[in-house]
Amino acid sequence: MSLNLLPSDGAEVCFLLLGAAVGVCYGLDGWTGTQKDTELNRTTRLKNLKYAVGGLFLTLIADLKSVGLTTSKLSLLQYYIEGFSFAGSAAVVFVGFCLYCKYEAVRRTDLAGFLPQSFSPVLDYLLYGFNFYRSTSEKTLKDAQEKREAFSRDQLAGFLPAYARQLSNAIAAISFYTENGTEGVRKEVAIQILKCIRAVVVEGYQKQNGLFINANYMVAHHKDSLPANFELEKRLRFAQKGKDEYEYFLALEGYADDDGKEQFVLPVESKNTDGWEARLLPGAPQAFSKKSTVLSMIRLS
Repeated sequence: MSLNLLPSDGAEVCFLLLGAAVGVCYGLDGWTGTQKDTELNRTTRLKNLKYAVGGLFLTLIADLKSVGLTTSKLSLLQYYIEGFSFAGSAAVVFVGFCLYCKYEAVRRTDLAGFLPQSFSPVLDYLLYGFNFYRSTSEKTLKDAQEKREAFSRDQLAGFLPAYARQLSNAIAAISFYTENGTEGVRKEVAIQILKCIRAVVVEGYQKQNGLFINANYMVAHHKDSLPANFELEKRLRFAQKGKDEYEYFLALEGYADDDGKEQFVLPVESKNTDGWEARLLPGAPQAFSKKSTVLSMIRLS
């Protein structure tokens, strides 16, 4: 007797759908449900499988002809198993994929830094089932959110005193420059203010291991009044046209910390040209031209 993969009458369709329904339920909640060592006959996986297999034996012992079914029991068993196997596998794969997408998005947020390295919701679902995944993942995420909130409170508690302390240092430096306004003093005062800025940020991040923070300042020079020995051709970066077509140049002058120090120059588009805003370099050139604060964030892997 040959078997067809697709059902040919209503009874076969019903058994296919019945198997699919049982398969989906088993795929969602047919796993162990615990990490504890349990006897096989007491696991959720085996208990739920008994209900699935029970349908097979019911079909074998039932008198189908008494209810008007003439389809062979072998065909009905085939379609029940097809529906159960396909739907169960599809449910596991679909839910696993959804969980993967969901938690990959979570890992791209700042919450990822507060999750334990062992956190693996997809693996928890595949090994222990949906109910186990749901209970453990919700608790893990709640704990991570509480840790993040506590960390933010600690940051704020350390930031405010540091800010007040460094602000007073910056005011003192500016007062000194006001009384002794030479070029050398100006550079020294600028560096001291940069160090104050960096100290506040470092305090806010609680001096995390491996975190290096620096600050620098740039000086704007008009193209017609460049300093002597400026070495524009050597220091100029990211110029998309001739240097004579730019109006201003921003030169890196000082850092809070000389580690990794650069001395490049960035060109600034002239406002007298069409489409100058679209050609502005991000960061300092944009802030200088628009006279506004610009926040640029680059994630380094």
